[in-house]
Amino acid sequence: MEEKITVLTKRKNITLLFDYFMDQKVVFTVTPRAMINDEFEVDLSLTNIKQAIAVGMFLKENKFDVFGLGEFVKTKPNSTNGKKAEAEIVNNKQSEESASQLAF
Repeated sequence: MEEKITVLTKRKNITLLFDYFMDQKVVFTVTPRAMINDEFEVDLSLTNIKQAIAVGMFLKENKFDVFGLGEFVKTKPNSTNGKKAEAEIVNNKQSEESASQLAF
């Protein structure tokens, strides 16, 4: 199963991508962006899961913008949920202590 993703890069970072993709034998095509002269779109053809994982780790490590394969929503950790859980634990402990005192 062959999947295609698109990576956006600037001219100064394109050699880093070329070197990595050539070393890993990843099939890619490069097209310049229409409105911006300094940016390029690199289309990757990934053939297996190991290759996809390796490329994904490389792109994340080097902070490249990736598009394709649908949009994934990043969930933000909600600090209020953690505080609510801690408050519930404290309330449960207090109610257990008061229940044990009432039993005596």
